[in-house]
Amino acid sequence: FGGVAEYGITNRWDKNFLKLIYLSLARRPHFQVFGGVRFGGTLTVEDAWHLGFDHVAISIGAGLPQALPVPGSLAPGMRQANDFLMALQLTGAAKHSSLANLQVRLPAVVIGGGLTGVDTATEIQAYYIVQVEKMLERYELLVKKKSAAAVRAGLDDGAAAILDEFLAHGRAVRAERNSARQAHAAPDFLKLIRQWGGVTIAYRKGMNQSPAYLRNHEEIIKAFEEGIYYAEGLDPKEARVDKYGQVEALVAKRLRPDAAGKWAETGEDVVIPARAILVATGARPNVAYEFEHKGHFHKEHGHYQTHHDVDGKLQPVPVAAHCKLNDFGPFTSYGVDGHRVSFLGDTHPVFHGSVVKAVASGLRIYPRIIAALGARVNQRGDAREYRHFRARIEELLAARVESVRRLTPSVVELNVHAPMAAKRFKAGQFFRLQNFETESPLVDGTRLQTEALALTGARVDANSGLVSLMVIERGASSRLVALLKPGEPVALMGPTGVRATIPHGGETILFVGGRHGAAHVQSTGRALRDHGNRVLFAGCFDSAQDVFCRDEIEAAADAVLWVTAGGAPIKPRRPQDRAVTAPVLDALTQYAAGKLGEIPIRFEDVTRLLVVGSNRLVRLIRDARAKELAPYLTKQPATMASISTPMQCCLKGVCSQCLQWQRDPVTGKRTKAVFSCSWQDQPLDMVDLDNLDERLSQNRVQEHLTNQWLDFLLMRHNVARV
Repeated sequence: FGGVAEYGITNRWDKNFLKLIYLSLARRPHFQVFGGVRFGGTLTVEDAWHLGFDHVAISIGAGLPQALPVPGSLAPGMRQANDFLMALQLTGAAKHSSLANLQVRLPAVVIGGGLTGVDTATEIQAYYIVQVEKMLERYELLVKKKSAAAVRAGLDDGAAAILDEFLAHGRAVRAERNSARQAHAAPDFLKLIRQWGGVTIAYRKGMNQSPAYLRNHEEIIKAFEEGIYYAEGLDPKEARVDKYGQVEALVAKRLRPDAAGKWAETGEDVVIPARAILVATGARPNVAYEFEHKGHFHKEHGHYQTHHDVDGKLQPVPVAAHCKLNDFGPFTSYGVDGHRVSFLGDTHPVFHGSVVKAVASGLRIYPRIIAALGARVNQRGDAREYRHFRARIEELLAARVESVRRLTPSVVELNVHAPMAAKRFKAGQFFRLQNFETESPLVDGTRLQTEALALTGARVDANSGLVSLMVIERGASSRLVALLKPGEPVALMGPTGVRATIPHGGETILFVGGRHGAAHVQSTGRALRDHGNRVLFAGCFDSAQDVFCRDEIEAAADAVLWVTAGGAPIKPRRPQDRAVTAPVLDALTQYAAGKLGEIPIRFEDVTRLLVVGSNRLVRLIRDARAKELAPYLTKQPATMASISTPMQCCLKGVCSQCLQWQRDPVTGKRTKAVFSCSWQDQPLDMVDLDNLDERLSQNRVQEHLTNQWLDFLLMRHNVARV
């Protein structure tokens, strides 16, 4: 129940053993389980001891799946397998009732010969049928309510072509169902899947050398039974894109084994048609905690160093060659005040790489934990003391909605009671929000459950345990937040991401932001000012009615430049503030030239520049620094941009939906792909904004349709929102 055991194992296999484990634990009087608690974010090791725990067992799995460093990598249609599987099963895209967006086309190629690759391949085949049926059904109802032209309005030629492709396939699936029903037979969807190109696993060596074959060859047999293709000896060289920038083929180098059995290049290129490319080339043990809180756990070769406990002393041991060996080292190097921290599953190098080994690690390590606890294991606790402890943990870790308030026609303020999350928040960090499926309304067969939403922490009150989030209504999921009710439990994970860089006084910061920036500056601006820095906030809004949290923004900035794209200018309330209705760049240059009155904070004094807003705003400021703004930004301030990539897990390198290419500022060539959820504020000149645009368009067709479908449901049933 949770983790790779939940989303990594194909949903069509019997996973009732997970339910049985969960039920057997849930019935125990001394068991509690909480989601949305990030190790290193919500809770630290020190927090565990302070709260009264005696042991910490790290079971956070693997992470850091890597983007392929080939031309076209991460183009629309190409994603990591973990991203696909998590969106499919944990976010719920596989369900007909779901509003989750997960756009996949055929033919599809899965790169990688591990068990994750096999699961991904079989799941694509099963999901594709659900996807096109759901899209066709919703499209037809929307067209009936509106018109085809109205439903398609806003789609470019490339997106319209993809929509037509999905609709044609949906009609073929419907026809197959009808034919099968008349023949009293099961529908043959594999025939259709193969007509559309099918799903191929591409591996660089032979199938019998692949991790999936060596660890569980039955899964490969099952994949073949389901009609999956397998291509051996292929090393990816390029993701080729079509005229719309969408993936259309995988170009790979052909490899063949030599006389010694070593696979080597033949000089031949192989082109496999692929409108979806999913990368399942492995992951590494998750050691993110040590990156955030250095000095806790010794590392070696990318994993925590293995230790065993000998007479109360920790001793390092070499990594065991096999998971069945006795001396595998269950503990990390942590031993402060006699405490022990163990690690299990994919986090442990001996048990890494297989769900089966991960489950076995619990069986192997549990006795070592019991032994390390010593006499405490047999102590009888006080029942009243435990009830108090249980209630306290529930209070600290369970998140509930405190209030929902509409601030503008497109911005909602959500206050969540989550004491540990509020306590751990640092300016610039963010949270992941999602409502629970069981709590969300079911309207006309559609579950009004949000996808994971990455939301900036505007403010926190550590004393009351409240986290204030500004929800900017863009897509379907963000608009569902307005349905939440006070007291409703929600999954609020975090804080996560990297805290803002706060200089220790004497600096002048120009903060340019749109609505997202208006949320961001409330915590970051205040922190900058508290440390003796000056903050000029240029708030960019469509009109005066879009301004929100004005008191908080003014408290976070020494001076504010209120910029509106249309309508009357915002009337300043403080003598040091300025306002103008003009395009953003014109507004900035007018201010800098003194055309809006006396200049409270000069651009010539700016030492740091932070841009938080849409891709268009980020691109505008990036280019203007060398042109229109160059005469004023004379100190050439270090410039950071808050990168709003697609995000899902927000766990710093697990699902990899947030992977984003960086580039060399001089040559413009790509350098590396980074996890934006762990580095959301990046040096502006390093950000590949073209790739960011591509990443944001991955699910464009589905998002377009889902938005209209939600409109249809809300209007048809008059669903109440704030």
